[in-house]
Parts: sequence; structure tokens; C-alpha cells
Amino acid sequence: MKVIAASHYSWISQEGGQKPLLTVADSLAAYRTRGSGGGTYRLTDTSYVERLDLFYDPREVGREVEISCRIAGNRWDASFEWPLDDKGNNRIVHVQEIWRRVE
Repeated sequence: MKVIAASHYSWISQEGGQKPLLTVADSLAAYRTRGSGGGTYRLTDTSYVERLDLFYDPREVGREVEISCRIAGNRWDASFEWPLDDKGNNRIVHVQEIWRRVE
């Protein structure tokens, strides 16, 4: 879920279904499937740029993410590149999001 206001945005996400958190491992697995963030944004002629003022991984706070986007009716297609450090293996992943406007 993403909320965009006049100058700020916020989002939360959760993957998968709910399962009882019976062990520390269950809690860690649940933590890894959730995220949140927010901050300010600006628009250019061709992109939407988010500044991460709040983020579930504090190492990313302050980063700016340039997002290519296209709006068609109530649908917003967004895509961007995100650096990922997977156990010491740095790589870039392409993220594609499809949002729907709800009023």
C-alpha cells in the first residue's frame, strides 16, 4: 500500500500469508517479508524521485530513488533499479511495481 500526498509519500508491504510466530526463526522470517518507508518526493518531466527519509533498513535512509513511471487511468506503472547486497554479492535488481489508484 502506498499513500502519496502533496509533498510526501509512505508505503508498507507484506508478502505471503500469516503463520504463527512460534520461534525466533519464525519471527526473523516474518520480518524479512515486510517493509516500510516514506519521505518526500519530487516530479520531473520524465520521472518521480523519492527521497528515503524513513526506511525499514536504516542504511538506505537519505538515498534518492529515481522511478520511471507511466500513468494510464487509475493504473501507475513504476520501475527502478535497486542495489542489492546478497551475502557479499552486490548486484542490481530491476524492480517493477504496478499501483492502482483508490479514492
